[in-house]
Amino acid sequence: MMTIRVYLAGPFTAVAASASGTIDVHSPWRHVLEDTERALVDRGWQVFLPHRDVSDWGLREAPPEQIATECLEAVLRSDCVVAVLGESFGTHVEVGTAIGRNIPIIVIDATEEASSFFGKAVTASRLVTAIRLDNLCELPAAVASERFDQAVHRAGVLPHRSSGSRGGRPAAGDDMAASLTSS
Repeated sequence: MMTIRVYLAGPFTAVAASASGTIDVHSPWRHVLEDTERALVDRGWQVFLPHRDVSDWGLREAPPEQIATECLEAVLRSDCVVAVLGESFGTHVEVGTAIGRNIPIIVIDATEEASSFFGKAVTASRLVTAIRLDNLCELPAAVASERFDQAVHRAGVLPHRSSGSRGGRPAAGDDMAASLTSS
């Protein structure tokens, strides 16, 4: 069986320490992300966590356009996006990119988190598969549950195949990644 490549999306700027712009090692949000990544890896999935893999938890110094390009290129290489939308502009762009390329999306809708108008609309639509939680601390356990298995099935998540299919949907073209870097 081929490995599923997942992009784990969620807020960065709103949860980073304002003075340093980093997500501290003791941050509850960082623990949720790392625990969720472990639960996905335990499923045999390959996880791209942009908070760590692109931004190094805010320690990496790079122009915003470089960070954005690397994140969106990683979305395009993914078989699935698991996203905590909240009010995060960046996460909204990542989810919009996945929608535009027919990449399956599982949105985590946490009651405790504020949600944007767009986020509420997308979560309620058929464009994504939503999992509702009371709070984000439940996310790692939810990812390890049968409930997540059902969401994966409903979303049509399948590993990337070299034949160009992605979850039974048209494959994402490499032209978008090229346009991101040439702009």
